[in-house]
Amino acid sequence: MEDPPRTPDPGRNAHRVGLNVVARARKASVWTPEIGGLAHYASPYSQLTRAGCPVRVVAEASGKRMRMRVEIIGHAGQPVCVTVKTAHLSPMPPSLFDGLDMA
Repeated sequence: MEDPPRTPDPGRNAHRVGLNVVARARKASVWTPEIGGLAHYASPYSQLTRAGCPVRVVAEASGKRMRMRVEIIGHAGQPVCVTVKTAHLSPMPPSLFDGLDMA
């Protein structure tokens, strides 16, 4: 007795044939600031920086995780160098005076 012919299962071979293919969401690339540039730092761990504050990127720190060495203005008004995760850095938000010629 012969087996009946098998019909292809579209769910099983969807990745090969292109049937019912759902696009995978890609990870958003993490923004990496330029050394010497300004960035916006917001940390969930510090009450001082929870709302965010501007920082100057000094250097790239070593380690497996992406970390940057930044300069931030401390409580006493003096610049302090700290190491932060790149994920907590973002581009500076637009300024009120961006695009204006202040000559």
